[in-house]
Amino acid sequence: SPDGNKVLYTRNYKDVMTDRNLSNIWLYNLSDQTNTPITSGIQNDNSPKWLPDGKGFLYVSNETGKSQIHRYWMQSNKSAQISNLQKSPGGISISPDGKWIAFLSPVDNAANSLVQLPSKPAGAKWNDPPLYFDKLKYQSDGRGFLKNQSRQIFILSTDGGTALQITSEEINHN
Repeated sequence: SPDGNKVLYTRNYKDVMTDRNLSNIWLYNLSDQTNTPITSGIQNDNSPKWLPDGKGFLYVSNETGKSQIHRYWMQSNKSAQISNLQKSPGGISISPDGKWIAFLSPVDNAANSLVQLPSKPAGAKWNDPPLYFDKLKYQSDGRGFLKNQSRQIFILSTDGGTALQITSEEINHN
C-alpha cells in the first residue's frame, strides 16, 4: 500500500471439480501479520494495483464471464466493474494522480493474405477457407493457431467509462 503497511496479493487455487486454475485477491497486514480475503468466488481475480491515495485498488477479474477491470473501495469493502472491454486487459498502470489507467489489450490486425478467394454463392456450403500465415510464430502449445493481433495501449478513467485506444501500429507494445 502507499503507506507501506499492507500488501495485496493473488492467491491461486485449483477447482477440483472442473480442474480449472482460479485465483482471488488477499490482503496481508504487516502490523498484525494477518491475511484477509478481499475477493472470493470461482473466478480469476488478479493484478491488484493500489490507487495512489491508498483508499482502494484496481484489479482484473473474469467474474462476469470475460476479463474486465474492477475497482475496489477499502472503506466500504465494495467493488465494481469499471470497464466493458472486448478483449482481456493486462499490464495495468495508474497515473500518479489516480485518475487514469493505462493498460494493454489485443487488437485484431488486418488480414494480409496474398490471395483473394472468391465469395461463395448464396446458400453454398463450402469447407473452411485455407489458413494463411506470414509470421514465424503462428501457433502455441495449448492455444493452437495464434490470431493476427497486436497489443495496443489504452487509457480509461479510474471512475470507469469507455476506454480510448492510444496506439494503433501493428506491433506489440509492452
